[in-house]
This record gives sequence, structure tokens and C-alpha cells, in this order.
Amino acid sequence: MLKIYRRDGLDAAEKLVPAWRGPEKVGAQMFTLALALEREGDHVGAEAAYRRAVDGGFPPAMLNLANRLEHRGENAEAEELLRRATEAGALKGQDY
Repeated sequence: MLKIYRRDGLDAAEKLVPAWRGPEKVGAQMFTLALALEREGDHVGAEAAYRRAVDGGFPPAMLNLANRLEHRGENAEAEELLRRATEAGALKGQDY
């Protein structure tokens, strides 16, 4: 997925996960891509991938993106993401 992202962009990488597998699976894959991009120092790409994972309803992405936004002082959006993550059970000891 990382190789496709580098070559063809985020849309192409997202299409690697068939839509019929559901938004949760797409969200999980986008989250994995975001983590890889962060490790490489591509913070812009990581944030875009986190946002796609959030769109897929993946709670760990909500937490990570909220953390990034909070560090930048974008507290309103960060608080909204934390609320959504909490409602999804992300802060109740669920395994991801």
C-alpha cells in the first residue's frame, strides 16, 4: 500500500481495499498507511490517511488524529474526534 501511495497517491492506495469489505476494513488499512507515513516523516500524508481512516469509522485513527490536532491547537476538532472515539468504545480498553 505504501508503494502505491508513493507512486499514485492516496486515492489509489485506498482503492486497494475493495469497497465490499466495508468501511471498517478500509479505515483499518488507511490507519496502517498513516502509521507508515508518520514513521517516514510524511506528516501531511499521514494526516490525510488518518482522515480517510476516520471517515471509515476507525476509532484508533480518531484518537491519533485528535492528538495531532490538539498539539496544533485545533482543539474543537480534536474534542469532536475524542467524543466520537469514546462513543465507538476506543477508550474502554478495546483491542485494536
